[in-house]
Amino acid sequence: MLLSYDPAAPFSEKRRKRLLFLERHVHQRIESRATALITAPALRELLFAAGVPEPGEYTERRALERDLDDYATLCDDFVPTRQITGGRPVGGSSVGYALDVGASRDAIRYFLGEPWLQTALQPRLSSAIARCFLLAMAEWREVEFEYRRVPKAGESWVSHRLRGVPLQVVPGLDSAYFQLLGEQGRFNVNLARVAYPVFWTDHALATPPAEPLRQVKITLRFEQAEDARALVETFTGLRREDSRTTSIVVPEALATMTADRLAAYLYRTRERPGEREQYSLAGRAVMTRLLLDDSQSE
Repeated sequence: MLLSYDPAAPFSEKRRKRLLFLERHVHQRIESRATALITAPALRELLFAAGVPEPGEYTERRALERDLDDYATLCDDFVPTRQITGGRPVGGSSVGYALDVGASRDAIRYFLGEPWLQTALQPRLSSAIARCFLLAMAEWREVEFEYRRVPKAGESWVSHRLRGVPLQVVPGLDSAYFQLLGEQGRFNVNLARVAYPVFWTDHALATPPAEPLRQVKITLRFEQAEDARALVETFTGLRREDSRTTSIVVPEALATMTADRLAAYLYRTRERPGEREQYSLAGRAVMTRLLLDDSQSE
């Protein structure tokens, strides 16, 4: 997902430094439209100001144009501006490259895996926002963003302005989650609910925060010993406390996701909701299944 995490990238050391600079520069601020318009001359000035080694004078412009083109080949969210605008100028110029904030292929592949790209239902992840968070996590930089938090009972749907330093990626069943450190402590966010604009603030951590020591024990008790045995044979990390009880100890940040994964598995295998034509969901919702004929499926 990040060039700095890809040791197999076929670039010389000089090109790698230029591309790392480019990746960091264009992902520090993400707007709701195509952003980070950059051309070879603009990249040359930015590199010169940052003191990043440049190629020789004769090949300088061609090398920088190749850098932009190769980075666009690597990343789905960095594209020629004409691909977004249909040839219309962006920022006074139709030549150059910009961020496509709607691109999601790289983010879905990185967080959920290749098979999710073939499914009809996909989380609305943004590769540009994902790279913004991952780069901030690598440098312990604070990120500020709008967040569409799912309201609790009785609350209204409103956006919240949040700030925090991304600390780690939290695995989830259906999306990408990050744990952040803010003024009120650690909290988790769903990357699919992050709204624009997203940008780095001037605040950064001088040293990585100490790992929290708190852990959570999740225990599952079954009526039948065979159910407990089947669960242990399905997932690693669980241990048998007795013939009908299994448990697992996880860091507090992973407790919710771990419990969700176990609950979803048991709900699906024991209740078999996918085989019903209709069943109730939490939040006063009802889901129905209807087999379509050939004409309806189109």
